[in-house]
Amino acid sequence: MGGKCPHRSVKKRRYSHKTARRTKFLLKGDDAVYDDLHKAEGEGKPLPVDEDLPGMGQYYCLHCDRYFANVAVRDDHFKTKKHRRRVKQMMGPAPHTQLDAELAAGMGMPDNGPKLMSTNGLEPGIGNFYLFKILISEIIYANFATLQDYMPSCQMEL
Repeated sequence: MGGKCPHRSVKKRRYSHKTARRTKFLLKGDDAVYDDLHKAEGEGKPLPVDEDLPGMGQYYCLHCDRYFANVAVRDDHFKTKKHRRRVKQMMGPAPHTQLDAELAAGMGMPDNGPKLMSTNGLEPGIGNFYLFKILISEIIYANFATLQDYMPSCQMEL
């Protein structure tokens, strides 16, 4: 009389779900992969031998950030839809960065408005506009003084 217990496979599903989520965080982010793809200096560089990685770390898919056991498995991976989608995504515009996310959330660089006082005294601000006006008039006066040496008929009025 009895059949299978309906909750028998729940534990197996729970652990497979946890491992799937855990492996997602071990991969590089989209922006890191995009930067690696668009670097010119790393092209043609042989991969270092690593005994801990599959295939001694020699068979690597840069788009998907995965290592493979041999060439045949890697070539089969190149034909999958997941890989082709990833290649298409990486050929498009750059993926978002943390700065883009902060700007979209309104947490990026603040807009504090115009400067009221300058720290070095040379930039025009509302607080030191009078000093800036004096500086400009001195520059104009010096230029007219040198101009009068060459052309005595010039008259300067302030």
